[in-house]
Amino acid sequence: MPYILEAACLCNTGKVRKNNEDNFFFDGRCLPPENDGLKQPITMESPAGSGLCVAVFDGMGGENFGEVASFAAAKCMQQMQSTKERHVSVREYLNGMCLKINEAVIAKQRELLTERMGSTMVALYFSKKQVHACNLGDSRAYRLRGGTFLQLSEDHVEKREGKKKNPLTQHLGISPDDFLIEPYIARGELRQGDQYLLCSDGLTDMLTNPEIEEIMTNAPSAEECAQRLVSAAVDKGGRDNVTVIVCRISGADEETPVDETTAFTAAGWTETPKPKAGKQRMLAFLIAAAAIIMLVILGFFTIHSWRAATCTEPEICKICGKTRGDPLGHMWEDWTTVKEASCTEEGLRRRICANDPAHIETEPIPASGHTWKDATCTEPSTCTICGKESDGPIGHDWSDPVYSWSPDNSSVTAKRVCRHDANHVEEETAETDGVIAAAATCTTNGQTTYTAVFRNEAFATQTRTVENIPAKGHEWGTVSYTWSPDDSSVTAKRVCRHDASHVEEETVNTNAEVSAPATCTTNGQTTYTAVFTNSVFEAQAKTVDNIAATGHAWGEASYSWSEDNRTVTAKRICENDPNHVEEETVRTVGVITTMASCTTKGKTTYSAKFSNDAFSVQTKTLEDIPATGHIWDEIMPEHRKQCVICKQFAPSEYDIIHAKGKIIRPASESYLEIAEEKTVRSELGHSIYVYWSPDGRPEHMIKDQYLYENETVQVLARQGNMSCVLFQDQYGDVWARWVYSDYLE
Repeated sequence: MPYILEAACLCNTGKVRKNNEDNFFFDGRCLPPENDGLKQPITMESPAGSGLCVAVFDGMGGENFGEVASFAAAKCMQQMQSTKERHVSVREYLNGMCLKINEAVIAKQRELLTERMGSTMVALYFSKKQVHACNLGDSRAYRLRGGTFLQLSEDHVEKREGKKKNPLTQHLGISPDDFLIEPYIARGELRQGDQYLLCSDGLTDMLTNPEIEEIMTNAPSAEECAQRLVSAAVDKGGRDNVTVIVCRISGADEETPVDETTAFTAAGWTETPKPKAGKQRMLAFLIAAAAIIMLVILGFFTIHSWRAATCTEPEICKICGKTRGDPLGHMWEDWTTVKEASCTEEGLRRRICANDPAHIETEPIPASGHTWKDATCTEPSTCTICGKESDGPIGHDWSDPVYSWSPDNSSVTAKRVCRHDANHVEEETAETDGVIAAAATCTTNGQTTYTAVFRNEAFATQTRTVENIPAKGHEWGTVSYTWSPDDSSVTAKRVCRHDASHVEEETVNTNAEVSAPATCTTNGQTTYTAVFTNSVFEAQAKTVDNIAATGHAWGEASYSWSEDNRTVTAKRICENDPNHVEEETVRTVGVITTMASCTTKGKTTYSAKFSNDAFSVQTKTLEDIPATGHIWDEIMPEHRKQCVICKQFAPSEYDIIHAKGKIIRPASESYLEIAEEKTVRSELGHSIYVYWSPDGRPEHMIKDQYLYENETVQVLARQGNMSCVLFQDQYGDVWARWVYSDYLE
């Protein structure tokens, strides 16, 4: 029955790297370019053989190039395995597969315009009862059989002292113009119980071979083994992506012998088979049959007694001398040299007949003459027999050096080959010094010049300038906006902080719109708006008080007097806005413009002066001072009374008072004669004027004798709001006087 393959695959990003550059081909599947690995192992169980292939890829290049390279390789293998038609040997198939996958990675390099990408590869190919291991780079294949842990792959690395990570000498992504890839391929027989492991260097950098062997020995299944290996690598640091494929072989054919002599060697697996049991039985049978036939012959033919044939004589009967057959002839052994011939002297050789050692032949060995080995670049022409030297060394005829740059430009390999002998090669790899030749700007990539200097003077110093410093991009400062003096335009401007000569600027005309019309007292406003085509510039708006106020269009002023003439109100209304009103109320000042006479009223002129110059002074004259009435001279019974003011004589029948002092008489006959006492409320002096008191009472002062506050007077008569009082001054004189009745109580 065929072998059964139980396999598991697991891929983990690790603790340090942010992206997963590993990939695999397993059970017809691979990971997409951007992935986070596998959360759980994937498994398969299948008969081993029929071209079943599994592989691990470790991408290189950084900047997302690693995962692109490993995916391109895995995808190409997936496409090749989907068509299993092939008519070549497994070794030829694997070589061709590596070349085709390499072409796929190089095509991806050209597509992305980069040489900084590549991938390792390690694969197992199962066919019938054999397995082939194939690898490029430092991803590894192991086998665990009967307690022996063996690395099946070969690390393609260049050993350098002091380097933590040695550069690869073989990997996918190498251009044929540089050199051809040469995958390492080994072959071996499958055995029941074998365990195989494929892994990226994310596992072998973290775990030693004994640690890996212990996990594979103790894990109960391929799935559990894959899980334990990845977990152990991550727990010990997980500095790189970790990918493993574990394969276990079971179900061997019972007739298949187990050959423990099978082993890996430097050239692959070498088989040393033992003789088959069936062939041993057949050989014994043939020998037995031959013995029986001889016995029969000897038993039936006993008449002649034959003497054995010799080299020169046939068989002869010892009894009758009869012969039969032919002489045996000589059965010469190989020639043996008795004396070696030299270049100039003959030698001697002989041979002995195997039928009769007494039969010996000798012959000279001719002198060979000199057999000259051509002179080389470093050695003279030499006889291959005697070692004699002839012409001297011819010296090297070197070809022009060829210089190969590493994908990351970190080193250059110089190589020249001797035209006389292609095995004579001078080769030197020098590490480069990188110097920034042109700094990156906002819009252009920077350049690095790499220089390699060789110790061998035959190799010229190599330089290469590469645009590998990404442009920084603009770092714009804050946008400034500048308005023109007349607000008709706005200029937006921003300057790059990296380079002040990098400026984005745009000037646009503004749209003006009246946002607030002018009033009588306030200016109107215009709002200017600027909209830019560059989306980074924000629309700008500005409101300006630039429409002059219209000013008031005042109508004619109107004036309103209060009923008591104490106040005058001036008012005017703006014809532009009736809500705009100027109004002022002032108290009037009354001045006696015409004194009251004995018989006629006096006049008071009231005037109002406004603080607002727009309002004119208002005046009004009123006859509001009662006539004083006559003031009669002293009463003389024998004479007729005469007014001391107007000199008018009064009829005697109207005399009302005869006293020591003056005679007081109303100006008309419409007075009321009374006799009652009153008290003066406030002092009255001599001045004659009329004014309004703060509490709104009119006060008329008549030039005459004083009336003192709280003085008692005798009211003699009353006319209107005036009262005629009789009083005595400080000298004892008695006087009569007209006063306002409000001043009495």
